[in-house]
Formats: sequence, C-alpha cells, structure tokens
Amino acid sequence: MAAFTRAVAAVVLGMDSSNVDSVFIAGKPVKWRGRLVDVDVPRLLARAERSRAALLARAGRSPDPI
Repeated sequence: MAAFTRAVAAVVLGMDSSNVDSVFIAGKPVKWRGRLVDVDVPRLLARAERSRAALLARAGRSPDPI
C-alpha cells in the first residue's frame, strides 16, 4: 500500500476481499474476523451456477469449456 499516495486509489486498485476483516449490514455481522457468518457457501455456489446456466441458455450460449 506504500506505493499509493491517495487512499481511494489504494482501496480501489490495491485491495480485495482478503483485506476486509468484518462487515455489518443493518447492525448484523455478515463477515466477522475474516469469515462469512451464517452463509451456506456450497448452496450459494450452486445457486450462482444455476443462474449462470439460465442466463447462458437465454442468450443461446454454452459455457466456455476452458
């Protein structure tokens, strides 16, 4: 982060989700000490894959095999 002279640039260009320790929404933790709270990650990933497949089907495209 030392190479950035502006805080906004440091956040936008030099950070990712690993730099976030805790997140609260409406006062409730959704990420605490680096871990998601009450999130079923396998279920979430399955939903995302189904959504992607549906979008590709509507667009008449197939998933990229690579």
